[in-house]
Amino acid sequence: MNFDEYRMSQFQNNINSASAGARYSKMPMPEIETYKKVAQQTQHIQQQLNESIKQTEVLLEAKNLTKENVECTKLIAGCTLKNQESTEKQYITSRNLSWIAIGIALISLIYGCISSNNTDKLYKQQLQKQDEIIMILKQPQTNKP
Repeated sequence: MNFDEYRMSQFQNNINSASAGARYSKMPMPEIETYKKVAQQTQHIQQQLNESIKQTEVLLEAKNLTKENVECTKLIAGCTLKNQESTEKQYITSRNLSWIAIGIALISLIYGCISSNNTDKLYKQQLQKQDEIIMILKQPQTNKP
């Protein structure tokens, strides 16, 4: 039964009277009340649906950001591993260069000691030669005819 049929069934005899109109305006109409309730429920459900859609969009955005963060983290981890490998190579190279520098310093020290010892011998030999020259020069010279 639609709204008009309901109204007509309630006021068949007095449809045009003023008192019937007054009663009609104050009387609750179940179909209208039901329609209002259904409309309110539908509106509430639509609001919930809209809120769910917004939440879904937020969650999808969070999901995408999380994926980007994971990719960035993987990239950073890869770069860190490369840096660690490079650092280890630099350490090994610097350690080897340090050993080479120590070896060169030791060789230079040993050579310097040997060279100093040889220089001392040469100096003493030079002094002896100078002494011999001085002795020769101090000897009385014999006149040659």
